[in-house]
Amino acid sequence: MSIKSKKSSIGKRSSKTIKSKRTKTLCISHMEDADGISSAALIKQAFGGETTLVDYPGMTDVLETLRNDEN
Repeated sequence: MSIKSKKSSIGKRSSKTIKSKRTKTLCISHMEDADGISSAALIKQAFGGETTLVDYPGMTDVLETLRNDEN
């Protein structure tokens, strides 16, 4: 009986530099109740970024601004 040895092959590794995408932290919260204000404060403290407090009628305008990347 003969025993065959396995050849170990070391492949070439290519080193590519991947640029990370820059992200923004945004918090849009309701400004007329304690839950919205305290949640916005916690998010800003934990993650930084921008905080926008809006009322419910103004919420769609702010979201459209973000969708269109106008800010």
